[in-house]
Amino acid sequence: TVDLSAKGVEFGTLTVRGDGSLDVSQVEGVSEDFVIRPFQFKGIASTLRNFITNALNFHFSMQPKETLERGIIPNDNPNGTLVDDIDFEMLEGDVSAIAAFLAANRPPMQDMHGLEEASVIRGGEVFENVGCATCHVPTLKINDSRVTIIDPRMITEMQRKMEEERPEFVSIRSKMRPSYIALTMPELASELLPTVVQYNWMKNRDSFADAVSDSRVLAGDRPPGVTVDLNTDFLPDEALPRLPRGTDGSIDVPLYSDLRRHRMGDNLADTIPEATDVAGIMVDRPLFVTRPLWGVADTAPWLHDGRATTLRDAILFHEGPGSEANDSIIAFRALPEVDQDALIDFLFSLRARPMSHSAEPGVIHRQGWVLR
Repeated sequence: TVDLSAKGVEFGTLTVRGDGSLDVSQVEGVSEDFVIRPFQFKGIASTLRNFITNALNFHFSMQPKETLERGIIPNDNPNGTLVDDIDFEMLEGDVSAIAAFLAANRPPMQDMHGLEEASVIRGGEVFENVGCATCHVPTLKINDSRVTIIDPRMITEMQRKMEEERPEFVSIRSKMRPSYIALTMPELASELLPTVVQYNWMKNRDSFADAVSDSRVLAGDRPPGVTVDLNTDFLPDEALPRLPRGTDGSIDVPLYSDLRRHRMGDNLADTIPEATDVAGIMVDRPLFVTRPLWGVADTAPWLHDGRATTLRDAILFHEGPGSEANDSIIAFRALPEVDQDALIDFLFSLRARPMSHSAEPGVIHRQGWVLR
């Protein structure tokens, strides 16, 4: 039995039995394939690309070519019989461009303008004292600021080639780690390398030598696609400024989240479980990923269904039968009113960052001045 943790966040324990089978009953806050899915309230998308392709189809009725080709969604008009129909409404490059744009959005900031500084500082202390920071972890460190928007075409080509040569092929991950097969669904003709494989790819490229024969895929230290350093100053004005980089190149991200799923009780539970981006892996009704709080002051209404019209309501709605946050809410209710107000002021200081002069001329910002 081993403890599971990442960046100081605990995810329960994993037990390997004597016969080699895995007991995942004590794994907490993450799906049984151990992939952290940071996107959407329930934590159902493991990559920004998966989040975008699902949103394009579900919210905008624009069907991405890559998901149509995988058979994830049916093509409602495969023959293009309508006069105004567009074949392949969203190409792979379109999705990559959206992903690069979203990934490079400028980070939020702490802005005390219009607030009493002493109250904001006190509120940060209260935030820690009542236990909010246990789940809304103030910072998480990333060691590598580069992000790769993977080109699915080369991955698809590579996997199809391997399927033809080796019919027993299921996925690169299950080929590398046979013990994972029981935990993962078949990923035939997947347009993406699974997240776990991407991680192993960068850690030990040699382990892929017998699993991947395409030299183009093995050429660099990143999967094929567009790689952007999210902490470079060579980004458009609307993406600046970036977070400060440490002397070792790492970045402390003031996310205020542990990216872990927590049981939020009966009062907040969804009506049905929700599917993730891997077939067969579901998220139970009362489970939600800790919502990042950076920029929270500018994201009203709050909670997954928008039921909270004030930040105070958003806090109190955490309470309910079976909620992991009950102790913190009891502690919040017991606070003097001045401390409750201070905590709210602290949350209101976590703002979206205004654009720079050159990026957004002529806009009145919170500070009250006009850019010309």
